[in-house]
Amino acid sequence: DTKNGDHLVIGITQPRRVAAVSTAKRVCYEMGCGNGQSISNNNLVAYQTRYETAGLGQSTHVKMMTDGILLQEIQSDLLLRKYGAIVIDEAHERNLNTDVLLGLLSVALPLRRKAAMEGSLPPLKLVVMSATLRVEDFTENERLFPKDEEGIRRKPALVTVPGRTH
Repeated sequence: DTKNGDHLVIGITQPRRVAAVSTAKRVCYEMGCGNGQSISNNNLVAYQTRYETAGLGQSTHVKMMTDGILLQEIQSDLLLRKYGAIVIDEAHERNLNTDVLLGLLSVALPLRRKAAMEGSLPPLKLVVMSATLRVEDFTENERLFPKDEEGIRRKPALVTVPGRTH
């Protein structure tokens, strides 16, 4: 929660509109706050695409969106003040929006870390997910993961989930 009593939202990006909408409906259903077919107003889970928004309101804690929507938001608020965590899903589907978004996040994360040290905002957590990504492209990125005050570069935690190939 932020100091004014509002909660921070988990923002989850998908590369396409259909994925954002269907994932939001499924998560909403799995969390017991929807029927899997539609999302009611002011819901725990919401989605936003360029042409459609559903469920957004004061009660929203999880917001699914296209990467273009988050790109618009970060352009007007580099610190992404209403978010506590950002999940970039399907990061292997490289497109211009995702690349620019990751570049802006590499600027926003250290700024949020600094704001957290000053006590004005909690740090922003970033999760990058992909089924087929070359992990080194991210873990070796010194802009996303710079050296700390002691001059040590701390690589991010890496979670590998085994799966089946279809």
